Amino acid sequence: MKKKFTIKKLAIILGEKIGQDVYPRQIKVSGNWLFYKPDQHPQFGYTKDAYPIECYWAKNCHKHGMVSSEPWNHIKKEESPFTYHNQDKVFEVTQVLDKEYLAYINEVNRKSSNDYWQGHR
Repeated sequence: MKKKFTIKKLAIILGEKIGQDVYPRQIKVSGNWLFYKPDQHPQFGYTKDAYPIECYWAKNCHKHGMVSSEPWNHIKKEESPFTYHNQDKVFEVTQVLDKEYLAYINEVNRKSSNDYWQGHR
């Protein structure tokens, strides 16, 4: 499968969605997730290494360029692809994120379906 969207293009897409300048060095993709490391802003009270990494649902984003508009969750830098040599930890985190996100989607779909059949639109 040839990649249609490079990291640079994905950075532009994410930046347009969140209304900020996003640079390729600030994003990494692993599994179904795009991880975004915002520039550190001291006014938020985070130290350089403690700034949370935002996790965006981005299944097959290299293929079709679709990325969610809001982060699903935030994780520590140590659990993200921005820390080198921790592929096992990143794999565990992406599995947990997948499970939580898909459970949420199933719950929303079930509620929507029940509302439809009960006449509550």
